[in-house]
Formats: sequence, structure tokens, C-alpha cells
Amino acid sequence: MNGDWMNNPIKKREDALFEQLDKLDKEIGKGLKVGKYIKFQVADGYAHYLITRLNRETVEVIHLPLGDGYKFGGIGVDKKGNQVIFRTVAEANVRMNDFWKEKFGDNSM
Repeated sequence: MNGDWMNNPIKKREDALFEQLDKLDKEIGKGLKVGKYIKFQVADGYAHYLITRLNRETVEVIHLPLGDGYKFGGIGVDKKGNQVIFRTVAEANVRMNDFWKEKFGDNSM
């Protein structure tokens, strides 16, 4: 590896995926909805998730092993083995992401 991270093929694939996630978020619209991308600050990076189902008190998510592949400690597992997060936490995350995207554009997050 030559140390040129910006031209690294892995970095380019991740950037393309983030563009697709931004496009999907834009199509879905504001608010907590299936298909929304959420992320949580962990150490020196982020834990990335995609919302797959909305329940009354929880939200089912799948982990996206991007960057360093960090996982958020607030993710639990339900009795069926699905990764879940409390709905209130997911709602706050989506509200904050929607706010930042509205104020500073899609690439601000």
C-alpha cells in the first residue's frame, strides 16, 4: 500500500456506497422509516446501520461493516436474534441526521 488512502480501491467503494445511501435517504424522505441509514460515533469512527423494520418499542437494524467496522454498544438482540435498538434512540439519531442534512447538505454527515 502506497499510503494514498484517497485513491485506495476500498475507500472508493465505500464512498460509492455512501453516495447510494445518501440517495436512498433522499428518496425515503425525512423521519424514521425502513431503509434509513443511521450511524453512531464510536472511538475514532462510526458504527453504520440500516433500518430494516419498525416495531412499537424497537427498531430492527443490520450492521454495515464500513470503515473500521465499529459496532454501537446500544444495539441489542431480540428473542428472534435480530439486531435492535430502542426506537427513541433511533428517532433521535434520524432527527439529528435530517437536521444536519437540511442545514449543511447531504454530504455533511
